[in-house]
Amino acid sequence: MNKTDAPGWLKALLRPQALKGFVFYALIPLILLWLLARPIQNAVRAADDAAFWILLAALLAVGLNWGAYFLRRGRRPALLIYGHGVLCLLVVAVIERAALPDYFALSATLDIIIVMLAMAFFLLLSFYLATRSSRPAHAVSVFIRAVLGVILACMAYQIVRDVESRMATRDTWITLAVMLGFIVAFNGRKIAAACRRRAAIRRRSGVAAGRIVQVIGETSLDRDDDLVNRYYACVGYVVDGACYETRADISRYRIRRHGKDALVGLTVPVFFDPADPADAFAERINRHVFDQ
Repeated sequence: MNKTDAPGWLKALLRPQALKGFVFYALIPLILLWLLARPIQNAVRAADDAAFWILLAALLAVGLNWGAYFLRRGRRPALLIYGHGVLCLLVVAVIERAALPDYFALSATLDIIIVMLAMAFFLLLSFYLATRSSRPAHAVSVFIRAVLGVILACMAYQIVRDVESRMATRDTWITLAVMLGFIVAFNGRKIAAACRRRAAIRRRSGVAAGRIVQVIGETSLDRDDDLVNRYYACVGYVVDGACYETRADISRYRIRRHGKDALVGLTVPVFFDPADPADAFAERINRHVFDQ
């Protein structure tokens, strides 16, 4: 290897695509926020409603950026793009809050908005890190989610105190809405998967005893064009003497803990459409599979 060669990370930063991303997503937003900081603060001091109108304008600008990304790339924005937009909204809210003294009624509302946007940014960041193949990235993702969980617990405690002491205000109900929204966001994928499972079971009224015949892994590209490994259990089942096969999701953790050999041969229920037995569905493989 030639010692004069630049390190890999430096080459990645100097790529035209990376430099273009830095200009559009870092340099230009920083310049705009620097130029608009004083006008934003003056407008917020002049009228309370200005804070919400400015945040709405910033949200529209972020939405236009997401829309342009979708039209140009033909796919939904990546998690980092969503996180960048939320971070810009957070900076605008912080600029507004810095213009107001603590005794203003609007200050408490802006504090809630800032906390909400900060939590949304770190939640998106944790989702992004969870998709990386690096163990340190996974550890940071878990840490972020643990911290967010503690914050949600503190918010719940404060809401209970306000309700019990009959001192609940508008900010209390805003906090409750934020807390419920983040609980749904934390478990959004699980809720969506559960709804899909219920819909699949309703459509497929037949039940057969399936048997895991193989555990396989597949590599594909995610929305960020990064390689992602997904694992499935191939489940065979028999309907009216004919053999069929379907797939069931399984986590990497489950494979590491029990091993592929221990999973092969286990029985799992398969839900199929009596009119088309090949249209079948098997639930995600979990620890209860050993109870079958």
